[in-house]
Amino acid sequence: MSKKYLIGVDLGSTAFKAGLFDDTGKKVSTHTEEHKLITPYAQAVEQSAEVYWDTFKTCVRSVIEKSGVDKESVLSLSLSSQGETLVFLDENMQPLHNFIVWMDIRPQEEAEIINGWFSPGEILKRTGQGPITSLYPACKVLWFKRNFPEEFKKIHKILLLDDYMFYRMGGVLFGEGSNWCTSYMWDINTGTYWPEMLRKLEISEIQLPKTVKTGTPLGKILPEAAAELGLPETLELVMGGLDQSCGTIGVGNVRPGIFSESTGAALVICTMTNEIVLDEGGELPCFYGVIPGLFMLHAGAKGGIMLRWLRDTLCKEELNEEENGSKNAYAAMDAQAAQIHAGSDGLVVLPFFGGSGAPVTDQYAKGM
Repeated sequence: MSKKYLIGVDLGSTAFKAGLFDDTGKKVSTHTEEHKLITPYAQAVEQSAEVYWDTFKTCVRSVIEKSGVDKESVLSLSLSSQGETLVFLDENMQPLHNFIVWMDIRPQEEAEIINGWFSPGEILKRTGQGPITSLYPACKVLWFKRNFPEEFKKIHKILLLDDYMFYRMGGVLFGEGSNWCTSYMWDINTGTYWPEMLRKLEISEIQLPKTVKTGTPLGKILPEAAAELGLPETLELVMGGLDQSCGTIGVGNVRPGIFSESTGAALVICTMTNEIVLDEGGELPCFYGVIPGLFMLHAGAKGGIMLRWLRDTLCKEELNEEENGSKNAYAAMDAQAAQIHAGSDGLVVLPFFGGSGAPVTDQYAKGM
């Protein structure tokens, strides 16, 4: 029998990354495509739906072209995604506003309002999360309502980034628990939306996607999307999960007792648990897991996005060399860093690009 292939795409904060794998799990080809975020002023971080789609399209087409495989041999596609990045769509499924990226921390007043609606104990019990801060979706829904009241009335659907990509590819409206569990609109105990929060925000469950488990087949790709992405019309779409949750599987962190660290736009440390674990101090959030029966404890701060800032701000020479065919700018930066003694001569970085995360949450913290 001829080989068959699978595609996985990571919808990252600063770049999308696609991998093509054969049916034994062997990597065949990869492609990374960066996208530049919209930061009109301090605290605001957005992205347009079309930039996301065009980046995704380039990523998928490139990974197949690099591999040289027949597109008809590709069986399925799944996604891992940054959390909390959301979009508001009208009845024609057109965006009412740019995507509001997870790093956007404008809704600070809205976070205080929501923390006034519910006690820390009630929020923890329902969501597994500590007191809400400005980067989480419920705050962004309330911020949109207070700042764009007419557009808020036109909301037909609220989708996270992976939900939107599955909609563009398949015309389906599905979400998944490891992504929605940090929305503060989803009950980690029942695996359904939290009615009291929805009522406070004045939105309804019908405006949100139906959540299904990771690995659920979502149906075939639409013919027009297949043509645009260079994929076969027989391709099956399969539900993925939160990037950090999927990443733990990739490094073998699949049972309690193991810890793993990843440095993407965020630097995150994760471990698994067989049950919901609630931190009464409100600093260590508990996530719904992508593996059935498992939950994930998760602490982190801004991480790799600072390397992007460093590269774009202070490493113009390395970027120019990369554009002229020399080695990757990050690799050049790594080589330079390797020449410095451990400890960096006492240099200390506070990694608070958009506040600090668990275990010392402070939405007002600044980087230095």
